[in-house]
Amino acid sequence: MAPLFHALYTNAFGRRGQGFRTLFVAPEWPPADRRRVGGWLEFLRPDEAGAEERLAVNGFRVGGTLHACLARLDDAFARDEHGRGGGRLVHALLLPLDEDLPADDFIGALLAASRAFDRPPAAGDEERLEAYLERCRAVREARVQPVDLDALRALDADFLIRFYAFSSGASRAAEAVFGQSAAPLADALVLASGGLPPRLRLACRWALGLRATPETSFVARRARDGEGLPPVPEGPGRAYAGWLRAGGAAPRDWDVRSWDALLERMR
Repeated sequence: MAPLFHALYTNAFGRRGQGFRTLFVAPEWPPADRRRVGGWLEFLRPDEAGAEERLAVNGFRVGGTLHACLARLDDAFARDEHGRGGGRLVHALLLPLDEDLPADDFIGALLAASRAFDRPPAAGDEERLEAYLERCRAVREARVQPVDLDALRALDADFLIRFYAFSSGASRAAEAVFGQSAAPLADALVLASGGLPPRLRLACRWALGLRATPETSFVARRARDGEGLPPVPEGPGRAYAGWLRAGGAAPRDWDVRSWDALLERMR
């Protein structure tokens, strides 16, 4: 089990005040580090109507340690102090990473942990935030499993090509449209990301059901009924997807710092 920390950005009112603010269930990280995490959460906004989930991934160095981060947004968490609906909760889960050890599926661990959190069903608006924080204080570890390479290789070939093409692309905040699938889109995105070396995995800051922020690599969505898929951007992602599906082993070490270095590993 690995340590797990929490950062919440919300305007749900209660014993901890009112108005938008950032709350932490975490070590006493330096104020500048806390502001950096909170500033990112502040700019996460819902976008696509009817999105399966509203998620974003990122990475932060806080307290001198690199952390993987996954945020989940609930835009109707509770009423605010004026009794208005639409109280927002952005919940980030942060997992410290050891850059001296091979990396397992840390984003998958964060996704699984985030899904264990729901609105406290029995709590009224005034108590809901405190009940949620109690849950955060109780969940302070996450299980990090190896990447399931067999499941990764079983993903649709076009999906993998698109994912790695957008991951390796130079453009930021692009819209990435994927084909229809029975599997939840978030699961497929996390699974595909596990095929990247850890530094490139952290550099691929995708979002789902949210507006892009300046650091977002791409915002993913499913193709709508009758919508054709746009062409796949050219680049190394296409070659890497084929290499993985053919049995290539995704690097787990931290030495791969660029797509050029990753392509060298494939030779």
